[in-house]
Amino acid sequence: MMLEKLKSLNKKWYLLLALIILLGGGGGIAAKFYSRQQQQMNMQANVAAQMARSVEQDLVVLDNSSTLKLSPEQAKAILPLIEKMPAATTTSSPSINDLVKQVYEILTPVQYQTLTDYGKSVTKNIDKERQDGEEGNQRGERREFQKAEHNTKGIADPKTDAIQDIVIKMLKERSVETIKNQVS
Repeated sequence: MMLEKLKSLNKKWYLLLALIILLGGGGGIAAKFYSRQQQQMNMQANVAAQMARSVEQDLVVLDNSSTLKLSPEQAKAILPLIEKMPAATTTSSPSINDLVKQVYEILTPVQYQTLTDYGKSVTKNIDKERQDGEEGNQRGERREFQKAEHNTKGIADPKTDAIQDIVIKMLKERSVETIKNQVS
């Protein structure tokens, strides 16, 4: 009788041990899945932030031009799109892609072409700086210019926040110009 109790007790322990092992292995798989999912979400957020920053920088470039400034009507149309960008991702509705496309569609062909040419000239300058750095290397080794990546999850970038605020303020001021012109 005691031997039978011991056998049934051992079976229970073996079953419990097998259950713990299965749950532990399944937990590891779930943790990997969750980690990949978080990594993908972070990448999407970074892409969205980069796209929003690019549009905002383009609008500042136009504002610094004496002949290509946004019209009050353009500013009124673009302002709500820019205000939606911080909450947008590549998979949200509306997506950051949709918002960016709508902003660029509001621009005139001359404004858009200017931004395209400006982007090309910036790229050429960066490439020239890289070539100068390689030529200036006295050891004759090729230098690799790579941006260091840091884990900045949860850390706000003040420069990014500032440009967004500046662009929103600029668009609000520009859109009010219509009202001033109509009243006069």
